[in-house]
Amino acid sequence: MRLLLLFLLCCCAVAQADPRLRGWTVQVCDDANEWPPYTYVERLEGRKTGRVAGYSVELLERLLQPLGMKARIELLPWARCLQEVRRGQDFQMLLNATRNPERERDFFITSPTYSTRTYYFWSKRVHPQGLQVRGQEDLKRYRLGGVHGYTYSQLDQIDMASLQRAPNYASLVRMLHLDRIDVIVVGEEVFHGLAGLPGYELAQDPDLGRAPLAVPRPNAFHMMVSRQHALGPVLFEALQRELGQLRRSGELDRLLAKHLQH
Repeated sequence: MRLLLLFLLCCCAVAQADPRLRGWTVQVCDDANEWPPYTYVERLEGRKTGRVAGYSVELLERLLQPLGMKARIELLPWARCLQEVRRGQDFQMLLNATRNPERERDFFITSPTYSTRTYYFWSKRVHPQGLQVRGQEDLKRYRLGGVHGYTYSQLDQIDMASLQRAPNYASLVRMLHLDRIDVIVVGEEVFHGLAGLPGYELAQDPDLGRAPLAVPRPNAFHMMVSRQHALGPVLFEALQRELGQLRRSGELDRLLAKHLQH
């Protein structure tokens, strides 16, 4: 009986979906650096398979299924992904981004799909006694590193122009140990996700210190849809509706918990 009810509800949702969306394979991009456990390339015996997986990927599939839609996901350099979705031609949405005024102008932004806890990291080789950091103000006395194109919206007291940028977090860790920067900021969940990918092994680095950073709010991430595509407004409203249903049912929290356990 329960299975029948779920089937009927699914059919009803598809029937109510905007017919312009049904059958559409939306083109989605995200960061080639990977953002585990939210978006990453699956490995088989240490080698990339080419299949993109993670919480955000599974969430998108669940959001699109009642709409009669599918997605093709490609990982691009982050700046290019943002630009492509702005244009809305070859790619119409992205999966993981924080909001800022520029993005609010360029994209339709869903309600948050998850948030991360902010940690700061330093090199014990360079700073064996650790850093004197209680909050953002204390970061200003240190050389702060960041990934190209990342906004670090939770650091609302830091001048983003002062960050020394690198292609990815592995490069930033090397810069820490070479005394080129003093500190980097990473979401705790992403740190653990990256630590499981070949080439990072961050959790196994005995010279990498870390501690929580007090910030005014968790770092919230969103899916974003192009404002330039003709179906952008329709897709955004449909995603918002489905996302709200998953949140109210508790399914969103259960899905996230499953991926954070890995």
